[in-house]
Amino acid sequence: MLRRDLESIVEGVVALPGIKDVSLSTNGYLLERRAQRLRDAGLHRVNLSLDTLDRARFRTITRMGGLERVLTGIEAALAAGLAPVKLNMVVLRGVNDDEIPAMLEFAAARRLELRFIETMPLGTPGREAMPRHVPAREILERVRVHAGQDLVPVTSSAGAGPARCYRLGASGATVGVIAAVSRHFCATCNRVRMSAAGDLLLCLGQEHRVSLRPLIESGVGDEVMEAAIRAAIRRKPWSHEFLDGGGAAVDMSGVGG
Repeated sequence: MLRRDLESIVEGVVALPGIKDVSLSTNGYLLERRAQRLRDAGLHRVNLSLDTLDRARFRTITRMGGLERVLTGIEAALAAGLAPVKLNMVVLRGVNDDEIPAMLEFAAARRLELRFIETMPLGTPGREAMPRHVPAREILERVRVHAGQDLVPVTSSAGAGPARCYRLGASGATVGVIAAVSRHFCATCNRVRMSAAGDLLLCLGQEHRVSLRPLIESGVGDEVMEAAIRAAIRRKPWSHEFLDGGGAAVDMSGVGG
């Protein structure tokens, strides 16, 4: 969102043959002033990180404050017709886990898709980083108790990725949970990340990466680049090692979230 040419980048990606869905993950801090322009450029949907609705907690978690700007950005995304607008809440025991009901109500009132995410020991491998971890089963039980309705598993919507989605009884409202630790989905993971430095990151739980920067800078053709990417994907590890104490988890602040 700090790039002045972001709209042009979106237009270029949308124009690529075979591209059917383009989404943006953001903290929402700068979204208000650009939501409509991004929609006009062809952006389909947006994922926002929002771990709390409490101003003081927001400042503590983000170390910058500005909750009002994020909330305004959500409204701007809805007004621009970006759909769906998804909220991602990392649930942290003793920090924001008491806000699960409030977040449910907030999302339902605006018809937002809400996904609860288990915290992962990124940057600190092993069980020592897990005191704040709230497993998916506990998150879903709290949702069920608050809603007073049974949770019915449903087929994930387009773009749901690793989220397991549930419908709240007869209300029709849906929530998702991403259980990267307690119910990991490594065997079917189809996610990689490209860093600003040109590294293709193959797993958040291990330091598996392949540098594509030399190829990018040398201006190789599409076939050579595709072959390099395919070779990198074949090196994608079968599983993270979050709970085994092995592997060096990456720092999310270094890979763009």
